[in-house]
Amino acid sequence: MPETRNEISKMNIRGQLNLIYAMSKLLVSILNLAQENKVARDTLCKTAEGMLEQATILYRDIGRYTETVSNAE
Repeated sequence: MPETRNEISKMNIRGQLNLIYAMSKLLVSILNLAQENKVARDTLCKTAEGMLEQATILYRDIGRYTETVSNAE
């Protein structure tokens, strides 16, 4: 795997991990509000869906990265 592409892939994975972390912090922030607020409940559900989608993309990208790195050995 060319070094530049390797670094871009790692930066992409790190960015996705940071996004998932930020989404989890958002979930924690609105969790206490959800009991009494419909908007908070809706936001909680949509954010959790988005987090699941992002985790799926991350899983795919990590699989591609590890496969590419393994083939380069």
